[in-house]
Amino acid sequence: MPDGRRFVTDGGISIDAEVVKPTSLPTLMPPESAAAVVRLLASPHDADCALGDLRSGAGPNTFVTPSGVILNGNYVTLLRSTAAAGTTRLRTSGKTKPVVIMVHGQAAGVMMPVQPPREP
Repeated sequence: MPDGRRFVTDGGISIDAEVVKPTSLPTLMPPESAAAVVRLLASPHDADCALGDLRSGAGPNTFVTPSGVILNGNYVTLLRSTAAAGTTRLRTSGKTKPVVIMVHGQAAGVMMPVQPPREP
């Protein structure tokens, strides 16, 4: 990243390696990918919540924010397992927009929400 941080990603979440402390660091991502993450980290938001505000979702292995954004349960479990869990907040701007992960008041990651089921 431009500020020297290293992020890890699986395609659905990109997060500062210092937050999740992986056993090994990945290879560097292409500059255009890093630029996309930087843009997403600065995304505007209209709601935020703490990890403790999440409730179980209707779908398997999901959680829902108070504003109705559906999150992958594996990502929530990962965030709850970090030393920074008590200071982690999630910023949202709609049910289909990326969710910015804030740790100690700093944008430390971004994850894609689970898409809501389509109306018949």
